[in-house]
Amino acid sequence: MLGNIFALVNQIAATVQYVVQLLTRILAAIPTTLASDLDELKQTVTILNAILGDPTYGNAEIKAEIIAMQADVTTILADVVALGAPQQTGAPVTLPTSPPAGYGGLSGSATGDAVWLYQSSDENSAMGLIMSTLSVFLRVMQDSGAIPTRLGPGFSYNVGFQQFINNPNTSFFTVSITDIQPGDASLLDFLQRTAGSLTWNQTGLGTYWADVGSGNALIQCELTEGEFEYLRMLAGGPPAKGAPVVAPVWPGLAGVTLGTPVALAPGVTITTPMDGVLIDITSYPTERGKFTFDTKISIRNVGALAFFTDDGEEEFPQSLGFEQAVYCPKTMKRAAGVVLRTSGGFVGTVTPWLIS
Repeated sequence: MLGNIFALVNQIAATVQYVVQLLTRILAAIPTTLASDLDELKQTVTILNAILGDPTYGNAEIKAEIIAMQADVTTILADVVALGAPQQTGAPVTLPTSPPAGYGGLSGSATGDAVWLYQSSDENSAMGLIMSTLSVFLRVMQDSGAIPTRLGPGFSYNVGFQQFINNPNTSFFTVSITDIQPGDASLLDFLQRTAGSLTWNQTGLGTYWADVGSGNALIQCELTEGEFEYLRMLAGGPPAKGAPVVAPVWPGLAGVTLGTPVALAPGVTITTPMDGVLIDITSYPTERGKFTFDTKISIRNVGALAFFTDDGEEEFPQSLGFEQAVYCPKTMKRAAGVVLRTSGGFVGTVTPWLIS
């Protein structure tokens, strides 16, 4: 292909030279006007001839460019041969027999673990700084009172920075809601009984607080009056406001406080607050009839008892029978006393008891 190009260029150059010679002969034999036009044509052809013969724009340069192009094509063809046959659509991929290092990655879940569990030294330093900063932030918030220190259920301790430095110990406050007693008349009564050295002030929400550090440290009682009344009721006190009133139930010997026994007699009145009484008959007239409940004896026609209120009204009587028996009020939470009647000849005791 290159040989044909060189031959064509040489043929063009020879033709241009022939045209120049022909024009020179014609100019000698034609009129001046035509000669002028032909002279311009001669000059144009001469320029073309100069261009073709010029070492920069002529045959030599064209040839050099073509040779360079041929070298590039040769290099490209060599690279194509080195690549081998290209991957064909639908044909399986042939992998190298010895894959490069790291080819295929980690197996199973190791890749995910390697990514998510990786920590650089910079990240470790940053995490340590974050945790340290958070710790300082929480301490400052607590010292400023924004985050109260817990003193146990029902109480918190809001403390200022300077006061915390002077007295960071909160173990001085040992009041617990488990200390609520049935006899505590109110929440304030409970606080004054268990922490009487503090001056308790009521907030607009019905709870109480005490200043223990000249305004820099406050103990907050988080109980409401209703919560206090409920806890007092659980401790054996009167029912909370709105709570249903139910009669006492024997809680077991460990849950009661026994009063002073009173001897049985045809007429007995015991005037003391009580949640019930225990009857213990130790002797009775032999002519009385009886019922046997397995090994337990219930005597006929012993008598009866009736609990009465703090206003002096008796509830419906309950008949006596078993030698040992427990009785509770049926229509009141706590009785103010009890009245009894028994026939002559009975020996025993009546013992009042309170839920402790």
